[in-house]
Amino acid sequence: MDDTKSAVLADPPSTSCSRERLRLQRERLANQRAFVEAQALVLQRQRAAISELKKKLGLQAKAPAL
Repeated sequence: MDDTKSAVLADPPSTSCSRERLRLQRERLANQRAFVEAQALVLQRQRAAISELKKKLGLQAKAPAL
């Protein structure tokens, strides 16, 4: 037998299922973390854009009064 088959046969089915479930859970958590980090970056950029717009609008509002 090759190494893969012997490794699979060495573990009881419940153990290999548990390992697969844990692997999938780790993968899902990694994907969720990447998504949350991307959303945080989007939020940061939106806040910066809002701040810039507020500055521009503030300058435009003061200009006619001069």
